[in-house]
Amino acid sequence: MTQDDYWYDRVKRCAQNSNCHSRQIGAVLVSSNNQLISGGWNSSMLPDECKDFCPRQELGFKSGEGLEICPAIHAEIACIAAAAREEKSTYNSRLYMNSCFPCKNCAIALIASGISEIICLIDDYYDEISKLIYKKYNINLRTFNLTKEV
Repeated sequence: MTQDDYWYDRVKRCAQNSNCHSRQIGAVLVSSNNQLISGGWNSSMLPDECKDFCPRQELGFKSGEGLEICPAIHAEIACIAAAAREEKSTYNSRLYMNSCFPCKNCAIALIASGISEIICLIDDYYDEISKLIYKKYNINLRTFNLTKEV
């Protein structure tokens, strides 16, 4: 089992906690000495009694549309928030996640948090702005190097 296999398994377990109606995304932050910093998943920040309510679905948006009204936090931001709560440094860490490269807003937060490498399942960009940001700040992007099938 490779290091990527190990962290991908952790990412999948985090994703199982997601209550998103569209996609279950998980992420883990790993230190430069290969220790788990935090894990996170995309989830609604609404009160428990509203967890089944998705305004995007109610209004008929398809997956990827109407994101500005989504009440969910992205898995990447959840990782950063969890690290902050535990007072753990994210400087020079790696983010692993089971999605494409993070969106513009997450890209900015990841860079500001000192994350130096992002490892994703899909070799694609969430949006064109994030692509420009990653190039400008020389963030190392790659996909998982898995020895087993996804």
